[in-house]
Formats: sequence, C-alpha cells, structure tokens
Amino acid sequence: MHNLTCTHCNHRITVRQELPSDKPFRFTCPQCGEKTTVQRPVLPASEKIVISFDEPTPPPLPSGGSAGSQSTILPPPPPVPGTSASAFSGNSGPAPGVRLSPRQRRLVSDEKETQEFFRDFPMIRIVSSKGTPADTYVVEYHIRGIERLEKNQPVYRDTHQVEIQLGSGYPRTPPTCRMLTPIFHPNIEPAVICIGDHWSAQERLCHLIVRIGEIICFQSYNIHSPLDGLAAQWADLHQDMLPTDSRFLMP
Repeated sequence: MHNLTCTHCNHRITVRQELPSDKPFRFTCPQCGEKTTVQRPVLPASEKIVISFDEPTPPPLPSGGSAGSQSTILPPPPPVPGTSASAFSGNSGPAPGVRLSPRQRRLVSDEKETQEFFRDFPMIRIVSSKGTPADTYVVEYHIRGIERLEKNQPVYRDTHQVEIQLGSGYPRTPPTCRMLTPIFHPNIEPAVICIGDHWSAQERLCHLIVRIGEIICFQSYNIHSPLDGLAAQWADLHQDMLPTDSRFLMP
C-alpha cells in the first residue's frame, strides 16, 4: 500500500499493488482533477498497481478550509418507502410517480382550470393562491357592488376581494368564502359569503368564483333568509336599482 499526495491540492489517496510498472506513476487527482506524476520504488514484475479509494472523496473545500485535510462524507439516507422528498414542484402539479388522493387530484385540476379560465379576463382575476396543490385563493372582482349606505343611498365600490378556502373535506363539503373588502349585501357578512344551501361536489371552482361575482353585483340575492337583515330590507325596497352591474361575468 502506498499513500500518494497530489502536488496541486495536497489531497492524499491510497494506492495498492496490481498493474506491473517501474516507471514514474501518473494519476488524476479525484479532488481537483489535475494530473500528478510521482516517483515510487520499483516493484517486482509479479506485482500490479491500481488506485483505490478507501472512502468517498469530499468536494473541494470552500474558501477558508484547510488544504490537504481528509474528511469523510456520509451518503444521504435512503428514502422512506412510499414517500418522496417533494411530492409537488411549486404549483405546477405533482412530481412524477407520486400517488395523489382524490382530493389532491381535484385540487390540481381546479388550479389548472381556474388559472386558464380567468386568464386575460378583465372583470375577474386570481390574485394569489397558496398550498401545493393550491387550496386557498384570493380573487379580485372588477365589478360594481355596494360598499355601504349613506342616508339610505348606496355608496358603490368597483373593486372587491374574496378569499376562498378549500377545506379538508372538499369537494364533498363546500368551500369557505369570505370578503376581504367591505360590502353591503343581504347574503354576505364579514366572515362568510352564503353560496347557497345546496352544494354539489361536481360544481367546478371556476363556476363558483363566477357565482360569487353575481352575488356581489346583485345579479343573485336572497332576501328571505338573509345574513344581513338591513341589506335585505333595502334590496327589497329598491329592486329598481338592482343589479348594480348587469354585465355577463362568464369568460
């Protein structure tokens, strides 16, 4: 066995006998990649020389490291069966080979469909989404709604933001929707938007987003089981002023 040292980076390697040779020995350093020629004793013709590495070779030391030092790098632990280091890559969908639950498959489908559905649509815009795959959305509506009343007259607002959360039971259970901007509406209070009594798991997220827009601009409202009684009373007495925005909201 021979211990040889690279003349460029002082990294040490171990050489054992295998190929016969009585000439200067030349090797490529696994640490720095440079070629080094060393003199060594003449060996009997029956002996051979080959390079072998007793332990994994560490990468080049960062600045401030100690040249010529030897270190041992342990291999990363094997992955746990049935898991992946990253089940998803950003919001672009699952990594190859990852098995998704029915809910995750629905979330991936909703995310892709919703982003495409409202692309370049001026009245409804997806501001942000969170989760991998996304289960929380902030949606911005550029439509006319009522922010509040002043002297029994509506004060209009043309930009509204809504947060939609797809809970652990989605799509069997309906999303939770709430306003992030002030509004005056019979079926909306600060913490909840009433999206209807009959939720179907087959309803697509993009269609729900459109339906919330129809509620905001009074294309859709219910004064018989309101969340805001004052707004319901006002809407009942001023039906000639509704809807506040009659444009078609489906892209």
